[in-house]
Amino acid sequence: MRDGRWPLWHYVERKMSERELDAHDVLRSLPRVPAGSSQSYGFTISAQPAMYEQAPARLTIAACLVLPDFNLVVGAPFLRVLHHAIKVYTDTPVSPHEITRPTVTSA
Repeated sequence: MRDGRWPLWHYVERKMSERELDAHDVLRSLPRVPAGSSQSYGFTISAQPAMYEQAPARLTIAACLVLPDFNLVVGAPFLRVLHHAIKVYTDTPVSPHEITRPTVTSA
């Protein structure tokens, strides 16, 4: 979070080994929904134990439920933008004679 980039998997493995943890075991232990499905969702992008050392270890929005700092920096802003986009969509008038498209701008 310090430099705004995901750490490499190599870094995660090293830092966890300093705590006498196996990063692959921890990754496999994280909950996924639906459990055991190849199309599941959890706290990380991948549940695959064989990640490349140079690949970034990324978290999903669900990880905000258990990581307060991540929620503050990623989760809360994401939900604000999502709620704003939903409001823009629902507030956009619909015409029976032309296509209307909601627009979200940086402003």
